[in-house]
Amino acid sequence: MKNFVLKDKKPNIQKIIAFGFKKSGKNYVFNKSILNNQFMLTISITPDGNINTQVIDLSSDEEYTLHLMPAAQGSFVGNIKAEYENTLNLISKQCFDNDVYKNPNTIDIIKYIDKKYDNELEFLWETSKTSSIIRRKDTKKWYAVFMIIPKNRLIKGEEGLVEVMDLRADPDIIDSLFDNKIFFPGFHMNKKHWFTVCFGPALEKLPNTVQNFNLPLNKIYKLIDSSYNLAVK
Repeated sequence: MKNFVLKDKKPNIQKIIAFGFKKSGKNYVFNKSILNNQFMLTISITPDGNINTQVIDLSSDEEYTLHLMPAAQGSFVGNIKAEYENTLNLISKQCFDNDVYKNPNTIDIIKYIDKKYDNELEFLWETSKTSSIIRRKDTKKWYAVFMIIPKNRLIKGEEGLVEVMDLRADPDIIDSLFDNKIFFPGFHMNKKHWFTVCFGPALEKLPNTVQNFNLPLNKIYKLIDSSYNLAVK
């Protein structure tokens, strides 16, 4: 039995069921025969996202574990390991959602975008797993970029990581938005057309005080709507 947790991922029950998992008690279980029906791979996902796996040799009804041993070599164990890892990678992509951003302000903004525009985060870069974009469905143009960056990239001398969002803005009014506390010139984007909103600290476990970061959410919602409307060409 192999137990593990996917980092920065959360289970999506609807996707899990659509993939073929069946409810078993509190968990969801998926069975797949591998290596020409010689072995049975069983994968169980708990409601909080823990994954348990087991490979059974159907000829002996005993658990097979050589595929978990890095030193094990040979084409036979290699084929089992390949099917095992490919299946887990597919489940990771199709049954789990990214859970990178922890700040409650970021989460509220993402929920607003999803509810109003039905647009989801897209993580496009393997080398930058904390960066994502949101784009319009019709024009395919980006109108929001989410990132986790060092705060000193916004304010010199500041420490720690912060969660931020880049939005589009009319070049004629963009300079009037900056307060260098929450609103900044666009980070990593064209500063004539993009600006940055700082949501606050990026932490695994957030203190309650982070929720009192005094973000003007209604103003940010309007700026998101404006950015969406600008992403038309």
